[in-house]
Amino acid sequence: MSYGPDHATERKYRLPMNHANRFILVRPSDQVRVEVDLIGLVPMPAGAGHVLRPTNGATDCGIVVTLAAQHVMERLTGVPSRLVISAPTVLTFKVPANHPGIPFSLTGILAAVRDLPLVVDPRAGEVAPAAAEAEFSSAVEVLSEPTGTAHRDDLAKRGAAQADLPAVPIVSAPAATTLPASALAVSSRLDLTPRGNSTRFTHSVDPADHNGRIEYWHTRLAVARLGGGVVERSADLIGLRAKTASGTSAAWAADVNSALSTLSIEEATAVANQATSASPLRASHVILSPLGATVDMRGDWPGAPMLKAWRHRTALGRDQYERRVLFGRLYPFGHEAILTITRERVINGVPNGSRTRLRARDRVTVRNPIKNYPGNDKAGRQFPFSSVELLTTETPNGTVETLIGSARYIRVGVGTSKYTAHFKCLATDRAGRPVRFELPLVFVPEGFGTVSGQPTFGDLATAYANRLDLSTARLDGQTIAIADPGPVGGASAAPRPLDGVDVIANLARLGATPDSSFRPVFRELTGRVPGIERFTQAPVPLELRYVTTFLDNGFGTANPGEVFLRIAETSPVLGLAERAVNGGIASALSMHVTGLSRRLGPVGGIVEQTVAGTFDPKQWFKSALDQFTLLGIVKIKELIPDSGLLADAPVISQGIVDGLRSQTVRWTTRLFAKQNVIPAPGGFARLRKGSGGQPELTIESVVTPAAGGGVARTTCTVSHVDLCFGLGPQDLVVVPFRKLSFTSIDGRKPDLDAELGRVQFLGVLAFVGVLARLVDPAGFHDPPALDVLPDRVRSTFSAPVPNVAVGMFSLENIVFGAQLDVFFDQAPELALNFATFGNPFRLTVSALGGGGYLALAMSAGSGLVRLEGALEFGASMRVNLGVAKGSVSAMGGVYFLVEENRERLTGYLRIRGELNVLGLISAAIELFLALTYDNGVLRGRAEMSVKVKLLFVSKTVRVSMERTFAGSNGDPTFAQLMDPGGDGPRPWDTYCLAFA
Repeated sequence: MSYGPDHATERKYRLPMNHANRFILVRPSDQVRVEVDLIGLVPMPAGAGHVLRPTNGATDCGIVVTLAAQHVMERLTGVPSRLVISAPTVLTFKVPANHPGIPFSLTGILAAVRDLPLVVDPRAGEVAPAAAEAEFSSAVEVLSEPTGTAHRDDLAKRGAAQADLPAVPIVSAPAATTLPASALAVSSRLDLTPRGNSTRFTHSVDPADHNGRIEYWHTRLAVARLGGGVVERSADLIGLRAKTASGTSAAWAADVNSALSTLSIEEATAVANQATSASPLRASHVILSPLGATVDMRGDWPGAPMLKAWRHRTALGRDQYERRVLFGRLYPFGHEAILTITRERVINGVPNGSRTRLRARDRVTVRNPIKNYPGNDKAGRQFPFSSVELLTTETPNGTVETLIGSARYIRVGVGTSKYTAHFKCLATDRAGRPVRFELPLVFVPEGFGTVSGQPTFGDLATAYANRLDLSTARLDGQTIAIADPGPVGGASAAPRPLDGVDVIANLARLGATPDSSFRPVFRELTGRVPGIERFTQAPVPLELRYVTTFLDNGFGTANPGEVFLRIAETSPVLGLAERAVNGGIASALSMHVTGLSRRLGPVGGIVEQTVAGTFDPKQWFKSALDQFTLLGIVKIKELIPDSGLLADAPVISQGIVDGLRSQTVRWTTRLFAKQNVIPAPGGFARLRKGSGGQPELTIESVVTPAAGGGVARTTCTVSHVDLCFGLGPQDLVVVPFRKLSFTSIDGRKPDLDAELGRVQFLGVLAFVGVLARLVDPAGFHDPPALDVLPDRVRSTFSAPVPNVAVGMFSLENIVFGAQLDVFFDQAPELALNFATFGNPFRLTVSALGGGGYLALAMSAGSGLVRLEGALEFGASMRVNLGVAKGSVSAMGGVYFLVEENRERLTGYLRIRGELNVLGLISAAIELFLALTYDNGVLRGRAEMSVKVKLLFVSKTVRVSMERTFAGSNGDPTFAQLMDPGGDGPRPWDTYCLAFA
């Protein structure tokens, strides 16, 4: 059925007009369906029907014919493929004011619009028919009133008519009019318009019957001849506007933006701007129909910045072939490249038939494979390469996929085997070393970010950062100089770490500055630091980030610490002495690495403080300072400065040891920076500033390569420190350490080197000073006896004192000994002894004699550990009368012992007499008296023994007695016996059960 005037529906037209009537013309036999808007025309009675005539006073009258969508956007994946239709096509025909009238019928309107001039945009210009008439002789003329018979040969004629004729002359722009300009939406996202004046659309008025087969209705772009009729020839199409998905639903916008068989908004904008009257699109034919357009058009713009060429061929609104050639750059490196996008319709065989689909053959061709980058600005400092060369100059044919806007990358393959095309890259780092890696690159056309409402370079940077599969480069453990290494042996540090700017890189997250400069940057870096690995012997990747001050100022005056990287996640712990049995000299010292400096190597603490050139030990070593004690008694944080310059910070450097490349970390700090005397907890010892030089602590660890890992030689040295033992404020013993050095190689037997000054005895021990002067103070230097025990390192020294004999006086068997115990988990102890319990000294003056010994042990943490000694004196006489001989002796002595929880003092007297007659009879008597004070208890003991021997018979009788004069006898009380403590049975229960 058809819709005539009686079935017309009216609604307000969307474009400016004087008056509007809208209705739909439908003819099922040849599928005619168009919407018609009347502007300035009204139907008036005429005979048996009606005619359309201009209204009184109307100046711009016309007929607007709207055809349904002439193009569909098609996805390249999915079966069936999802389609997105384009906007309708609008043809406006101008009706002269003196027109006699148009029959108000379907055939009348179709016939009228064939002869009416087309209203076009002023930018299109007009065709001059007279000037172009000579060029129409090679084209095929089509009658203005074609009949069915004439149309039988129309297809053959049209083929010849599609010859690409020379461009026709263009006159000035058409006269101004209020009628809407014609807009051909034959390619989605783009409105085109033909030339004006002589441009016509020709078509069959009645159904074209070819031996019982009805031709599908369509209208074709043609040019009117001066003598009547029209000719179909190649035509110029001029761009009007590019259409975006704005103002529509989010779902529709997403479909449009993701469809791959259509121009991007940037490309459509380029066509609209470049397809001007001077350089239009050339279309060999333009055919419109209710099912879609059939066009073949192309444009070439060699001088354009982005889109250099475009070819588009459709059939009934479906793409048959499309080719785009775009100039742009590869993100993020910025190499100039050409993107060629090709779509072509192919037929795939399927069971019981065939299916057509679009096939993509897209590729990127690199124009300039080498790109250089400056390193003296912020972006250059955030990118460690001075140049990047693309070894891959062309990708395989694939399919472009959109990252954002018109920024796209190539995907190769089909189905599950599809992968992103990678470019092989050869970069040169700031030290001139080559670095190879592969990375997908995103093609960004010229003009990206210049279209209002479309993604900007800032949006591109964000989208690229979120796609780790595109922005991640695998560097596979290659060493990269992250910053300018600077001149070797420069003035910034001595010694300078040779690999202070090197990182063994694993992964890099790339990006670019958020502008159109295409300056690549490293947003994130995962790698290993050689200066740390040589000490930890653990290849742990670290998350590294650039320091803002370095990016802004480089290694200038604003960054005296020359810090360029910070460690983003958990800081690695660098043990300066952890690989040595450090014996309490530098126990538990470890540095939390937070950044990397060209000047110092790995650094700790707050990065911003190091950047500013200050050193804060509390931040570098953190809680380690609370555990790190000097000589086991004073925390190091009480001895060192609170802050200082970077010259006081640990320095990691490299050198050659025995022909091998070694890594050295060295930290030297001043001691007693706050006060000259630091008491230990408990007040039993104190450290004070020694004489003869500046007190210093030096820790040096040297790691050299070896099979199975490096060998660490760690040395801790303390110099010019006095260790004072005493009770309360009174110093009793002062041990001056000119140097105390402790060296260990990977935990093997350590070497303790203690160089002492003259030991001083003060206060109540001043008398020992007389004995101490007999000791060589160099005795502890390179000691002859060194024992490594499970909990300590013990160095001992023993020196005999020569015997002295003058007349009746003799002093014999004197040995002075010393012992220094450096514990691993407590304060050191010093022990001095004058003779020993088992080998006392002997003093004789005529018939009087005696002897004794003295031993002293002091702890730096708890003070006096042990004081023990004994002195014995008396007389002895012997008589020999021949037949009988005998002897008598009387000796008295004092023994004392003082320990941490025990004091003991004993005085004794021993009297002994012996008589022997002719060797047959002997008798001996001994009397022993002792009085002992032991931990608050005073005890007395007496013993007498008598021995008689007659020939071979011997008999001994002993009688002893002991009395306690003060204090408890030491037996436990009943309450102590019944104490329920412990895990066993309770004594009180056991006691009660015994009587149950």
